[in-house]
This record gives sequence, C-alpha cells and structure tokens, in this order.
Amino acid sequence: MKLSKKIGLGIIAIIILLVVFNLPLLSYSFAQLKGQLEIIRNAESFDTALNSSDYTQKQKDKIKLVAEIKRFAIDSLGLNESKSYQNIYNQHGNDVLWTITACKPFAFEAHEWSFPFLGNVPYKGFFDYEKGNEEFEEIKNTGLDAEYSSVSGWSTLGWFGDPLLSKMLKRSEGSLADLIIHELTHGTIYIKNEADYNENLATFIGNKGAVEFLSYKYGENSKELSDYLNYQADRKKYVAHILEGSNQLDSLYKNFNSELSDASKEVIKNEMILQVVNNIDTIGFNNPKRFEWDLYKKPLPNNTFFMSYLRYRKKQNSFDSILESKFENDLKKLIKYSKETQTMID
Repeated sequence: MKLSKKIGLGIIAIIILLVVFNLPLLSYSFAQLKGQLEIIRNAESFDTALNSSDYTQKQKDKIKLVAEIKRFAIDSLGLNESKSYQNIYNQHGNDVLWTITACKPFAFEAHEWSFPFLGNVPYKGFFDYEKGNEEFEEIKNTGLDAEYSSVSGWSTLGWFGDPLLSKMLKRSEGSLADLIIHELTHGTIYIKNEADYNENLATFIGNKGAVEFLSYKYGENSKELSDYLNYQADRKKYVAHILEGSNQLDSLYKNFNSELSDASKEVIKNEMILQVVNNIDTIGFNNPKRFEWDLYKKPLPNNTFFMSYLRYRKKQNSFDSILESKFENDLKKLIKYSKETQTMID
C-alpha cells in the first residue's frame, strides 16, 4: 500500500474516532443551532411588529425604546455594531430557553461544560425543555447541587442577530435598558474561560449604561430614572446580603469536621441557608415586596443560587473602583479599553 494511501486512511480513522468520541457534543450543538435558527427564522422585523395587531400600543412603545437603547449603546457607550435587537420573536407567553447550572454541595466550585470557541462555561442551555430536564436529573443524581430554570435573554456573542423576545417587553424602561446593554456587552467583550468575569462586567456595564440612557432619554429628574435608581438601591442591599450569606456558607464548608457524614453536613448547611433567607425580612428596602421569599412558593435555595450571585455580582464594587481610578468615571473609556484588549481589568 502506498504511503499516501496509508496516510489518507489514517486521517479518515482519526476523523471517525473524533466524531464517535464527540458525538454527544455534536448532537447537542446541532440541537442548539437548530433551536437558535428556528427562533431567528420566526422572528419578525420591528417595522412589521409595529404595524401588527399582535402587540398592544404599550408593547410597541417598548419595541421603539429598544431600538433607541441599542443606538445609544453603540453611539454613546461604544459597544459593537450588531444585527441583534432589530427583530422580535413572539413567545406567546412561553419560555424558549432553559439552562442548567451545577455546583459541589459543600464548596462553591461550579460544574463546568467545555465547548469549542467558548471554552469552559458554568451553564448549559437547552431550547428543548425535556432534553434539558433529562440532563438536569442526571446531574442531580451525581450528588451535585443543581438548578434548571428558564432565562429571559441570552447572547450568541455576535454570531447571530439575537432577536428581542416578546417577554422582555414586560420590563420597566430601566430594566429593559439594563438587559439590552448587558447582552450587547457580551457581543463586544468576551474573555474565554472567564465566565464569572464576563458576567460581572456585563452586569456592571448594563447597570451603569442603563442609568446613562435613562438620564439621556428622560432627564436627571425623571420618574423613569428615579424608579430605576430606587430599584438598584434595593438590589444592592439584597446582593450584599446574599454575598455575605455566601461568605458564611463558604466558611462553614471549609471548617466542616471531616468525620461528619454528608447527610449531617446537608442539615447544617440548610439551617444556615434558611437563616439567610429568613433574614431578608430585616433589610430596609424601598419596596420590601421586591425581594420577599415565600418558602411555600419558592423552595430553599442550594449552592447554585449563591453561585449565581458570585458569578454576576461579586465584582461590582471592584468595577466601581476601577471605573473611578483608571477611567475617570467614564464608562465609554472602560468599554473602549476592554474591547481593544479583550483582557481582564484589575
């Protein structure tokens, strides 16, 4: 057999092996691509939606607002031009994407999934609820803390034109601006294998960018800005409480007696989590109903709940200091630096 033929057969054998060993990932990736493309294919342009009887006037006003938010994010904040948020997908009240997150039961160590281009990420999405639920049950059976829940928005990092989802129209002006700017940030700044940093940065830019947009659109003394700032003040108190609870739990886990059984650890852990949840009532909120936790309606959270706050909120004070000390409180300068370097700021 000629050498070239042997090499060719060897390459084919390697390709076959790669396909076989990566068949679950290929199957999952195909399903996600199919789900994403189905939503894109069934989305309609903003112009079509604005002339449709499927949306109320209030919803149409929000659609117009999204176009303004996007333009502001690009022109005034410096986020990348994007094909996202120029079409809308009508969910008809249904959720369309769900994610699994998982974490060790007695340590804040997230379970991660590895994907080409994205690297390691601490969540896995599904457009098919049943498929995702099957994997969720499998993850739980390994002994990990896990959560399976719907998400209100996501970013494909600029690979596709992400449509506005009709459920987003229920949000207030400030919350909507926050979400759109957050997701556009992902399409502008993405550091591989640094999900916590990426999410914290997008949260920070979303919050600050929303304040700037509301000031620009409605004015410094507007109700829209005042309502959003009051909400953010409550959110900051709530986040501080949850992060403090995370610190207490982390200390508990690190100081567990090695002779304790997992069942005993779980009891002690849940007692502390219950205390954190019950103490939410002691926080002086502008609107206490915003963060009420009814244990009859919401189960006691596990480590994935606290990990989500570490992932999205832990670095907010650090970013505040960085914005002031390195970028003269100019959000656009911070975005420009991050966009050009695609590296973490410390």
